[in-house]
Amino acid sequence: MLATCTLLLMLAPTRAEPTAPTPHFGRGDEMVYTGEVAEESTRVDLTNRRRFGLEVRIFVLETTDAFTDLAVLTLLQSKEDPNVAPAAAAVTGVDPAKNRTPPAVRLEMVRVDANGRTTLLVPKPMPPITLTAATETKAIPPVSLDSPTTLELGFLVPLPEKRPTLKAAWTISEMDRPDLTWAVAQSAVSNGAEVLELAGRQQTAKWENPSGLDKNWRRTDSVWVGTGDGLARQFTRTTETKEGLHVIEKRTVRCVLSSPPSPNRGEGYNAIRKEIDAAVSFAADLDAGRATRLSDRLDDFERRHRETPYRAALEAVRRRAK
Repeated sequence: MLATCTLLLMLAPTRAEPTAPTPHFGRGDEMVYTGEVAEESTRVDLTNRRRFGLEVRIFVLETTDAFTDLAVLTLLQSKEDPNVAPAAAAVTGVDPAKNRTPPAVRLEMVRVDANGRTTLLVPKPMPPITLTAATETKAIPPVSLDSPTTLELGFLVPLPEKRPTLKAAWTISEMDRPDLTWAVAQSAVSNGAEVLELAGRQQTAKWENPSGLDKNWRRTDSVWVGTGDGLARQFTRTTETKEGLHVIEKRTVRCVLSSPPSPNRGEGYNAIRKEIDAAVSFAADLDAGRATRLSDRLDDFERRHRETPYRAALEAVRRRAK
């Protein structure tokens, strides 16, 4: 009996260590992350707090073996401070919820390579927009340290050529900033699927030991990704700024995958793609000073095409034009 048990143990397959894959996207897939941005700043014993609702909507434009092209729509909506809003309404007689300003809206086309590295697509702004390997790209600026990021890409983590396993670490270079170090911190199970926490850290050289009133900053990230599909289930990013020994600014972004990938095929894909192409093209025209009859052109497009969630980007162009 002992010999039989020993043989079974020897024959049992060794479980492969989980690795962090890049996301698996399908053309026409759409997913949504929702969450919040919380800010806190302290100056001379006075603390100010602000909160923003955050929605990140991703639509897969095209896929190839070498890269995937995404449309990323970021919406930031200022939230009233629950401790202040009732008092303000009582004094002014105005309900803040009914007087809310429109959200900050940004729509961009982003290319993601096979290792999760991102660049901004700069296509010719003439619908229908054609995306190929030769489409112009440019670098995406690093995450903002002093305001909410208007293009939220926290659901993507750049990976090394060799897919990392538990406790593996790697570094990413960023323009004019210290290296950003990533590591596979731990594994867990979420809703029956195995996930890995990818932990990022970036900081100035004197963050730990500041001198005088020098300003230093630190960024920390936590991104939980599925080992099967590589998609982020949730992500958190915190940036802090210190003056001497004291933290004077702190900003935390928290998002969860609220709508997992759902496919859009045929006319569903075409309707969304037309609205995205139009919003990108109208915005490019406005940036280039080609705003002649822009409001009329927007009206004409909206009359002739089905509304999709990306209509918010068209309305943002309209507000900018005014």
